[in-house]
Amino acid sequence: MISAANDYPLANLLWTFVIFFALMMYFWLIITVFGDLFRRQDVSG
Repeated sequence: MISAANDYPLANLLWTFVIFFALMMYFWLIITVFGDLFRRQDVSG
């Protein structure tokens, strides 16, 4: 089975950027959620 990523090295690079961006967004979301939880006064954090 031949995929487009094997035929085009640029597709590998773009896929790497997409994964890296998704991981950065995931960690940013985790930091934002925990920061919001610890900043609240009505939640004992």
